[in-house]
Amino acid sequence: LKKYYKLVEELKAAGGLWEDPEFPPSVLSLTYEEELPQDVTWIRASEFHERACFMENGVSKSDIMQGELGDCWFWASVATIAHCRQLIERVIPPGQYISEKGPYFGVFQFRFWQFGNWVEVLVDDYLPTRNRGLIYARSENTNEFWPSLLEKAFAKLHGCYKAIEGGWTVDALTDLTGGVGEMYKCCDYKDQQEELYNQLVTATRKHAFIACGTGKQVNDGSSEKQEGLIAGHAYSITAVNFVQLTTPRGRVPLVQILNPWGSGKSIEWTGDWSDVSPLWDEIPVWTRESFGFSRKDDGEFWMRFDDFCERFANVTILTLGPDFNGDGGAGNSRDQGISQFLEVKGQWVTGINAGGCRNNMAKYIQNPQYPVSISGTDVINSNSEEDKDETCSILICLLQNYRRCDRKLGVNMNPIGLHIYKVSNKEVQGDQQEVNFYPIEVPISSTERVSNTRSINAHCKLYPGDYVIIPSTYHSDIEGEYMLRIFTENNVHIHGGH
Repeated sequence: LKKYYKLVEELKAAGGLWEDPEFPPSVLSLTYEEELPQDVTWIRASEFHERACFMENGVSKSDIMQGELGDCWFWASVATIAHCRQLIERVIPPGQYISEKGPYFGVFQFRFWQFGNWVEVLVDDYLPTRNRGLIYARSENTNEFWPSLLEKAFAKLHGCYKAIEGGWTVDALTDLTGGVGEMYKCCDYKDQQEELYNQLVTATRKHAFIACGTGKQVNDGSSEKQEGLIAGHAYSITAVNFVQLTTPRGRVPLVQILNPWGSGKSIEWTGDWSDVSPLWDEIPVWTRESFGFSRKDDGEFWMRFDDFCERFANVTILTLGPDFNGDGGAGNSRDQGISQFLEVKGQWVTGINAGGCRNNMAKYIQNPQYPVSISGTDVINSNSEEDKDETCSILICLLQNYRRCDRKLGVNMNPIGLHIYKVSNKEVQGDQQEVNFYPIEVPISSTERVSNTRSINAHCKLYPGDYVIIPSTYHSDIEGEYMLRIFTENNVHIHGGH
């Protein structure tokens, strides 16, 4: 934050309001495409309203109203963490003003997690408008501007507003928290909906963050909107709960969902257990109140879980600590007795170590190899012999450093994956920098599939001993930067790697 405070001191001395030279109020900040937005005028936030303010009564999920930009993946993620003051204040530092309530210099600061580091982004308060109306994100409160400026900072981080169109909530949640996320496809749980629901229940109980998304079609139909749901759209899951009925229906699993588009009956689910459903009349008033149920036109609604699974394509669960078992539950390091968190950065370089996948073993062995030694087993607070575990739970997250600003060059994310092999202690000695391990045998653990996503996780339970982790792209001779994040409940030693 030194840059921000230094700039504020300079503005105090010189007077006037800051104009960002790196992200000017021009078409270059809007798009990288040849087709330019029409009739756009940039206006400072302070000129919109006589009582303009940066934030009024804190951040609330109900503040958010997505604009013309297709960045629902970002706003669904912001809504998902909006209730967590500690996280919000890391991303949006307090003490910022657009009024006489505090110092106003036209400069605002935000922070995002990027490839292992929290990055500060400064923006001025010029905002793109059409006919004096904001064309992108805005607050439900017409005099409040933190959503507009947060979106502008995220756009600057990635090069322009156009660069943040389209994405996955797992990436936005990671950028906003630095946590570890996992996306689950609803179709993989077609006959195991109860298992998926239990994961959401566990995640909610452990204060994980949950988002979801519809597919290109929200049902078997072809329309973009059915029963109030939007095709290809990201939502936030704000609650998971059972409702107990005295009728033969018994206990019904429900999820509460928020559309980041904001208020409007046309953007809420209209089926069973929606705001307009008569099913709510079957339960006592006090139960409805405990669910926070209301028939407000606020973009938030309840759904029965089997309806959800039929109409939604994916669910994302993000935890601040590692979810070793992949069940949606994780606490902080102190709660779980986590003693190890390792980060290793590297890169695949053509002709040197960009070996690609196991389809070509001669090239595959050129990939980076990270020898690790596991010295103990999981810590279990039990005296029972039956509860003792002779393995160590490990979560390995592989991230690639994808720059959204490169989309204008046609650069896409690489399909990535990782494999873990058991080796003898003779193959891993001291802190050697090269292992030259030849993976003849089948890996003992790996990511479930190679995926062209920004991050992919491997959950494993390994016996004490020596192993080699090999991250790779699917195709050989593809360059890129990557980072391994290794979480474990016991001591793990990484021996250099190459």
